[in-house]
Amino acid sequence: MRLPTMKIASLTLIYLFAVSVVAFVLAPISSYGQDENTRLVNIVISPSVLIFGNDSDHILTVHIDIPYSEVYVDDLENYPIELCSDYENDCATIDWWKADDCGNFVAKFSMSDIKKLELTCDSINTFTLEGYSIPVDTLNEEYIPFSGADVIYVKCFEVDPVMNKKQIRNRYIPEEVD
Repeated sequence: MRLPTMKIASLTLIYLFAVSVVAFVLAPISSYGQDENTRLVNIVISPSVLIFGNDSDHILTVHIDIPYSEVYVDDLENYPIELCSDYENDCATIDWWKADDCGNFVAKFSMSDIKKLELTCDSINTFTLEGYSIPVDTLNEEYIPFSGADVIYVKCFEVDPVMNKKQIRNRYIPEEVD
């Protein structure tokens, strides 16, 4: 009768040890590359698949899990809201915004600005949204940066003017802007 109790106790200790090791290892990873003051938020990008090559100029929508009233939008020149690709300093600035039915902030980005980003075609690309929120306490006068990331699939086509057919490209590199 004593043997099963000891076995359960030892298995419990092993389980607790494993959980604490995993928590210790993963805790720094979840905030990797973030300032300690940055507020991490959940975002969802729509559409989940971008198709480049057609002439449409749709809007890319980012749903942010932060109340509309807490996002600072009064001075976008000094406190921008940007959607960035994996490449350094490769960001699109917010085009317009609104509140969703739940009262959360929704950012809208022009597809022409998104097409200027360097993205990998026929692959999953990570986008990071960065912005600033209004401090909740009145003692803090600094705006609090927030950040969230989501992945979407990017599909690229190229229209061949001679054959008038779409051809798949492996990499979307934006054209130079004059």
